[in-house]
Amino acid sequence: MRNLLLVLTGLFVLTVVAISMAAASENSRQTTASPAVTIDMSAAKQKVKRRYYSQQTRIACTPAGCHPVPANCKPVTAYFWDGRPTGFDAVACR
Repeated sequence: MRNLLLVLTGLFVLTVVAISMAAASENSRQTTASPAVTIDMSAAKQKVKRRYYSQQTRIACTPAGCHPVPANCKPVTAYFWDGRPTGFDAVACR
């Protein structure tokens, strides 16, 4: 029983080694077959294009439903007259 376990363990190790060697040789073939890449370090090529994203639309969920908030406004928590939060938003504008 012990000999069978040693044989199976050895076969497993050999299989793992063979698979990793095959993957390594395939990766080396891919890198040698690809053409060399040259990098131009001129000032014009060093500029990075910046992406400017528009501000995300804010949404306020009021008792009338959830709606987008205008540009100079923001959603704030709405409160009852005694100071407890209502669970809805109010829209506060400048």
